[in-house]
Amino acid sequence: MINYGPLKLATLRGTVADPQQVLIPQVCAGVFTEKDYKLVAFAESDEEGRFTLPQIASGDYRLVAAFR
Repeated sequence: MINYGPLKLATLRGTVADPQQVLIPQVCAGVFTEKDYKLVAFAESDEEGRFTLPQIASGDYRLVAAFR
């Protein structure tokens, strides 16, 4: 058994917009580990371009957004 101690969790919130600041719905936002690029969490932006990724443990990550 390995005990890493208490994990620090946070919520990542954001808004997706184009260069003219027009909000973009249906963008997939994913959080990947920086070291081995494993998907940790993902969400799709709502009709106002907002997304929320809850309970992300502290660490080094890469945020990737893709529009279909």
